[in-house]
Amino acid sequence: MFALVALGSCSKGGDDTLEPILEPTYTLTVTSNEGGGAEIIGEDGQSVTTLTTEANTELLLTARPNEGYLFAGWDTIGANGEQYMASSDNPMELLMHDSDIEYKAVFWPQEILPRPIVSTDEALIAQLLSETVDTLTIGDHSFTLRAEVWRDFSLIIIFSYEDAEKYRNKSAMTSFNWLIETHQAKIPEYIDFKKQYVIHDDSIWIADYENVGPPPLFEYVLKCASFSGPKWDIGICVDVIAQVLNTQTQTSYYVLCKNIPIKASL
Repeated sequence: MFALVALGSCSKGGDDTLEPILEPTYTLTVTSNEGGGAEIIGEDGQSVTTLTTEANTELLLTARPNEGYLFAGWDTIGANGEQYMASSDNPMELLMHDSDIEYKAVFWPQEILPRPIVSTDEALIAQLLSETVDTLTIGDHSFTLRAEVWRDFSLIIIFSYEDAEKYRNKSAMTSFNWLIETHQAKIPEYIDFKKQYVIHDDSIWIADYENVGPPPLFEYVLKCASFSGPKWDIGICVDVIAQVLNTQTQTSYYVLCKNIPIKASL
């Protein structure tokens, strides 16, 4: 689209004639997810959700969260549908782009984030440590545990506020576990992770497991993780105990990985 912005030319005979000089215009659209609404405030002060104007026009975007929601930020959505974080300002000042563009206001529920289960039960810690082994034997199989513990870890590179909402409960401390069959034999399907215990001094974080990412490349490795742990200091060492379940017999076993430092995410 084009806008008429100026007039002016001269004819051969010297008589003035008027010819339009056209400047291109572009369309800005604002949308939102279910947690609220959004609007554009133009130079005339009117509020709209779609506006066609010239590049570098000064505009203001505003987001209005519904009750029970909070404003997270603006995502831009390009012509190819890719969505990226733009700004967390509200309202947000904007100079119109030199292309059509969509801004999406993203709102998150104001839910209370779950607190990690942390116990100081000395008897529980002593019992678990007494039942754990470094190498676990179940039938003809033997297993060891590998563990990594991270602070403020993100499973993926997050590009948009809409994606970030899916992972915001999975920050704080994360513990990844790998159960490894020592003879590199395929792990039987009836062997599974049940629960994880992470011990620091006289405190123990008790957490359920979640499946993460693609399955391991090797059939002799079983991978799971626990999220939203306590914010223990980076650099301290913890002991990680995995409760392993034989689903055929409903028998639980405990395998230990000792002195694992809590790492800082990049």
